[in-house]
Amino acid sequence: MLLSSYPTADLSKTKLRVLSAYGSKDDILNLKKVESARSRVPKQHYERVIKQLWRAAGRWCGHYFR
Repeated sequence: MLLSSYPTADLSKTKLRVLSAYGSKDDILNLKKVESARSRVPKQHYERVIKQLWRAAGRWCGHYFR
């Protein structure tokens, strides 16, 4: 599971089941790096963007948790 992160190693030829999840308002995560890292995950990976979720002081915040 990649929580607000992306792989630096090539996982594309592995049999790993990959879930990538991040908040739609995450200002810390570099989305350009997430996009370029998609080629390093298996073709059958899952990516989920959680609406109205952001990080603050190392914690997750947003309407999702209210």
